[in-house]
Amino acid sequence: MSKEKQNKEKLTDEVVADLAEIQKVVKDAIDKGAASVEQVHLSIAKMPLKYLERIERIENATKKVGDIQEKTIGYVYDLIRRVNSRVDGIANDLLKKTGGE
Repeated sequence: MSKEKQNKEKLTDEVVADLAEIQKVVKDAIDKGAASVEQVHLSIAKMPLKYLERIERIENATKKVGDIQEKTIGYVYDLIRRVNSRVDGIANDLLKKTGGE
């Protein structure tokens, strides 16, 4: 194999390694960001319900609404994490096809 071809392959391996590292950083950032935003979202969503629960006539209904709201918010962020995981898998497959790990 010529030295030029070896250098190109080495560069390709280096580029693939860099892309794999970028992929990992992006996946982790999205996962951590989703978790942080989810916590803020839940906290803000609970604020008005906390006061509405003090009204005796609607206390039970308010708690049910809060439960539904919390589950819905959880589902949204779970979906974000699942999509991120799937994209990560696709990126892994593409990197493997280019000769990466």
